[in-house]
Amino acid sequence: MTIRTLCFIGCVVAAYNHVTWLWITLLAASLFLPYVAVVMANAVNSKGEDFTLDDSPYGRPELRGGRPPR
Repeated sequence: MTIRTLCFIGCVVAAYNHVTWLWITLLAASLFLPYVAVVMANAVNSKGEDFTLDDSPYGRPELRGGRPPR
């Protein structure tokens, strides 16, 4: 987000100083960077095969109630 903000500020400064190629490039970068960041964040594989659940030392509690079995 900081890089995007700096690109946008640089775009405004470059446009004020009439550096056309630079402000167009910085504007494109400030619009394109959030898309790249979201795609990269979603591409991370956070599901591992080595994940296991540990059992509690107290066992697994069961719900009691209702009708008794016949």
